[in-house]
Amino acid sequence: MRLLSIRCYPRYFEDATVSKVNEYEIIDDENGDLIPCTIKETNEIAWCPIIDIDSGRILNWENGKSADIHYKVCDAGEYVIFENKNIYIRIWSYVPDFLSIGSQGYGEYIIFKVDVNGNIENWDPIRVDLDKFQLCDVKLNDIVFHIDRIKKFKRSKKLEKIFE
Repeated sequence: MRLLSIRCYPRYFEDATVSKVNEYEIIDDENGDLIPCTIKETNEIAWCPIIDIDSGRILNWENGKSADIHYKVCDAGEYVIFENKNIYIRIWSYVPDFLSIGSQGYGEYIIFKVDVNGNIENWDPIRVDLDKFQLCDVKLNDIVFHIDRIKKFKRSKKLEKIFE
């Protein structure tokens, strides 16, 4: 299993819309309260999805909600890929192209739609390009946040194998 852990700081949470199953109302999320995967930090709200790269499913998504994500992040993001006991990072970097689906993100936007089960529409794992990431040592302080989140989240033997 290959995982992508993201921590980013959207400039405007209201650029995403959120809806729930059996509700026809689509709501602008003005301050990040409605969108799944947010973490309130001291002075900011971070959006922190954990994506199964092979399936395109957001593992920490709140089931029953769908969303149309269109976040301007620019260079306010951390992107960490866990693959075969290796860790690849992009810290405080522009948005990887594969996170803009169906529209051009120009390295500044995360753009995609998520269904009620946390699946990203039209996700293509082949677009995930490790050439723009750096291979790193697990002990790097910059990625402790991501390692801790993945360990706390692990639900299956597949995730445990990443950290053996």
